[in-house]
Amino acid sequence: MKTKYISVKGHPHIYYYHNDKNKLYRARQKKTINGQVLDFVKNGFSTIKEAETWLNKQISEANDLNITDPTKFTVKSYWRLYYKEKIGSGDWTADSTAQMERVFRLHILPRFGNTKLREVNRMSYRAYLNELRNTKKEDSTPKYSKAMLGNIHKALSALINDAIYNGILISNPLKQIELRSQKQARSKQISHAEYNKVLSWATDNLNGIKLAMFLLPTMGMRHGEVMGVMFKSIEEQSDGTMYLNITRARTQNAPQGKSTKNSYSVRRIKAFTSCAVVLREALRISKLRYKNNNKLPSPDDFIFVSDKARPYDYSRLTYLYRDVSKATGIHVYPHLFRHAFATFANEMRGELNPRDVSW
Repeated sequence: MKTKYISVKGHPHIYYYHNDKNKLYRARQKKTINGQVLDFVKNGFSTIKEAETWLNKQISEANDLNITDPTKFTVKSYWRLYYKEKIGSGDWTADSTAQMERVFRLHILPRFGNTKLREVNRMSYRAYLNELRNTKKEDSTPKYSKAMLGNIHKALSALINDAIYNGILISNPLKQIELRSQKQARSKQISHAEYNKVLSWATDNLNGIKLAMFLLPTMGMRHGEVMGVMFKSIEEQSDGTMYLNITRARTQNAPQGKSTKNSYSVRRIKAFTSCAVVLREALRISKLRYKNNNKLPSPDDFIFVSDKARPYDYSRLTYLYRDVSKATGIHVYPHLFRHAFATFANEMRGELNPRDVSW
């Protein structure tokens, strides 16, 4: 039976219809843009507002993507074009995409979205950075770090440089702007005494999978590399020594895993016997969890899983380090222990290889 669409009074281009006794809405509008007739249509909206919001967004984006006069580009319209090109070409990873989306949505577009691209100037941009520098949290501490200001600056600069490449702009007015922040950067230093105290507490109070997860950054592994350890990553020797072959990483935006940060990150790490004991126990528990859920783990399955044999979320390692920080009174996080690995290994150069050392 053909669906009957009925116009909604007072809402042009919006129709309602019934489907399995449910009242739904349809948006449809034909519009000519640069001589091309485009038909915008979609069904299944629960409310009139949802239908109108979708339709207005589609028309707005179509207008942006069909701009032929360079002087009419706003930051928002060029962002849409830039974003579509980067996604289509595959230039951005899932993490890069998520970061750019977040930075533009939360910071750049609210302030500069409606500004003509050619009118973005050094004075207004520096004033914006100063506002961010002086923004405080509820406890009166600075809200934005230098790294966060750097992310904003890199994102907008990348957009402008792309516009230069495409002949829309001549120069980048944001060049050589000094980035400062009142917020202190997180310390990447930890003393031998603090390091040993934290490791001692973790060894005494954590076990199995949690202890293995906690210790792997001490082998120089990145957060995503820890969460990306698979059964095939571990190679055990007859003398009880283990090697970890680092080829994949899991992140918040790539939960199924992705390639490592760069080609140099693909490496083989040697774990001493003491660490191998912990990893062996983690493997035993992981296999048991898969078995208890009627699953047979494959070489490509992740080791660090929950009681239901589901891979732990990327943030689980962060929360684990927070728990240890609270218990020991020493602020630690995965990247800090990765830095500690590099520092202590370098101090012992000649005795240990910084690329292979464990704890």
